[in-house]
Amino acid sequence: MELTLSLEGFDQLEAALKRAPEIVAEELAKFAHASVNTLRSDIIDLTPVSKLDHTHMNTQYSSEVLGATSLGVLGAAGAGVLGIVGTVVPYAIPVELGTRPHIIRARNARALHFGNIFVKSVHHPGTKGAHMFQRAMDDNQAQIEADFAAAVERALQRIAAAGP
Repeated sequence: MELTLSLEGFDQLEAALKRAPEIVAEELAKFAHASVNTLRSDIIDLTPVSKLDHTHMNTQYSSEVLGATSLGVLGAAGAGVLGIVGTVVPYAIPVELGTRPHIIRARNARALHFGNIFVKSVHHPGTKGAHMFQRAMDDNQAQIEADFAAAVERALQRIAAAGP
């Protein structure tokens, strides 16, 4: 999933990058860190919490999906800045996108158990996607675009203040 932004100021940014790449890199890195932190926070708020108690499920979505939700900012030089928010939890994709109805079968045991009920398989009705990553991106797009413009402006002001 990607966030495509409409960002203005690239011509000015390109000229500034040639003149003072370290200032541009610093401002873009600040921008990227703030943006990914905001997205991660909103994703955490939008992630559903399992209604099952801990006797039926090892952990709740919020603690495992979100505990593994990480962020990173890579590079901040001539190639630009890449901000990443993601998770390595395998069931985050079904939580994000939802699932179709499916059968769940016992794999590492002879049966599945729910309290005192033991079965070899269950028909799961499927789930609606929570779309927490997409919603966080949609909710923050305008702010991220404004923050980018502000980062460019700060870089230009710092370069102008530094003189020729």
